[in-house]
Amino acid sequence: MALDDVLASAVEREGFSAAAASVSYGGSSVEEAHIGHPTVDGPRDPQEPLTSDHRFDWASLTKVATTACVLSLVGSGRLRLDDPAHRWVPCPDASVTVRDLLTHRAGLWEWQPLHLVAHGREEVLRVVQELGQRYPRDSGWHYSDLSMMLLGALVEEVVGLELPTAVATLVTGPLGMRHTAYGPVGAGSAVATALGDAIDVEMVGSGDPFPIVVAQTREVHWRRYRLRGEVHDANAHHALGGVSGHAGLFGTLADLSRLGQAFLDDSLATARVRAEFLQPLPDGQALGLRWTPQPEGPAYWHGGFTGTRLQVEPGTGRVTALLTNRLSAAQASRLAPNVTRLWSDVLAR
Repeated sequence: MALDDVLASAVEREGFSAAAASVSYGGSSVEEAHIGHPTVDGPRDPQEPLTSDHRFDWASLTKVATTACVLSLVGSGRLRLDDPAHRWVPCPDASVTVRDLLTHRAGLWEWQPLHLVAHGREEVLRVVQELGQRYPRDSGWHYSDLSMMLLGALVEEVVGLELPTAVATLVTGPLGMRHTAYGPVGAGSAVATALGDAIDVEMVGSGDPFPIVVAQTREVHWRRYRLRGEVHDANAHHALGGVSGHAGLFGTLADLSRLGQAFLDDSLATARVRAEFLQPLPDGQALGLRWTPQPEGPAYWHGGFTGTRLQVEPGTGRVTALLTNRLSAAQASRLAPNVTRLWSDVLAR
């Protein structure tokens, strides 16, 4: 089945409005498809199909860009993986290293609605420190948005630039990713996502999947409109002005593929440095990326809550990228479609 047929089938089956995917080798795309419409509400205008220029909310694929910043800094000798994080940012445990943050072994909370108690970078960093450790450092793998928030702030401190400029200087500029930036981005160039903050409202109200330990001290004006060009992640939007190491980037499919390729070529760092990042570690984790075994060697990947995926395969030189707006099909009372089946179909190409 052709890639556009795979995407079209998923859009029809799952109810979201847009999907894009590509498979490339050595930076050259061998198959690419864009299916659906960037809009969600109202009649779908046949004059506005999804195109290669539309930008998706990358969600946690922002963490891959943050990892790429660290890759560049380590490659240039400006940062070391075993440097203590507290040298640059407040950290609940002085023994936590840059490596711990990248591998989600720092022991920080997975998630908290920080926007209920903090607004702005300094307040967020203070609250993360005050929350303390949920687990002892290096006691296990606990995927943590807070770790990547700290890592984004750490990159700012090392470079001496605010994060949008740091990412542009270290990653998107050198890689020629001209259509990737922190939001908000123009609605006309963006793909619509979720109905406001409905999912976060449900998480705060239910305490599921994480118990809420912060006591609300500030009013949050929940968004109840369809998001288009505004980051979906509530902590990124309400607490950090759309800019964080864990979420906030918007970009095109081609730019996402180029980001993946940077882990396979010398654009940001030498093969020796990249080999340390692309090394299988316990719990299916590498430095900033997850990994899974393949016949040709480990494949390294990451996902995003909005329905995004990226995978790089050093053994074959293949980069696979997927962007969807699966949250467009979610309502306040139910979860959005899972893109696992679609991702498997795309990887089978």
